[in-house]
Amino acid sequence: MPTYFSTADFLGSLAGCIRDIFTRPTEFFRQMPKATSYKEAVILLILMLAVPILLGILLTGGLSLHVMPVMLLVAIPFALAAAWLWAWYLSWAVRKFAGGQLSTMDAFQLYAYSNIPSLFSWIPLVNVVMGFWSIYLEWKGLTAYAGVSSGKALLIIFVPLIVLLVSGAVLAILLGVYLSQQPSPPVERLF
Repeated sequence: MPTYFSTADFLGSLAGCIRDIFTRPTEFFRQMPKATSYKEAVILLILMLAVPILLGILLTGGLSLHVMPVMLLVAIPFALAAAWLWAWYLSWAVRKFAGGQLSTMDAFQLYAYSNIPSLFSWIPLVNVVMGFWSIYLEWKGLTAYAGVSSGKALLIIFVPLIVLLVSGAVLAILLGVYLSQQPSPPVERLF
């Protein structure tokens, strides 16, 4: 049976769930218990966000030490709020488009476990692979845990990402058009 994160056995369960999510993700999500609270998933997600930040600070020789409080006090709460919104969306999308049942709490737990690869996001180039692995794990969680078909799971994950990319591109184009229509500031004489 796969190991799931528990604060009762902090290090042992953390090491076990990291091992199991990488070695047997289908079995991991298929046997994942229903969430009874947000506590374990929130702590796991905070770890997956804080460890790369701290390692990044250490790797810069402490040069970015002044940024750490900002990153930990601003970025992590923002990331947790964004994770909850994504979990709410996943729960809604599974009910609306796949006819399944996935509570927001279970979706948040699924999201937290699928973000375990972000633990290695401090390693250059590996972070790109781990980003794709996280998306794969989220897809695997939707198919194995929530019982969503492969195609619907892909749509549930990628449609919002495509909408964000397209809207960001449109915003960048509009900003470029706006800035190109502004009069240039007068050139000051150098002498």
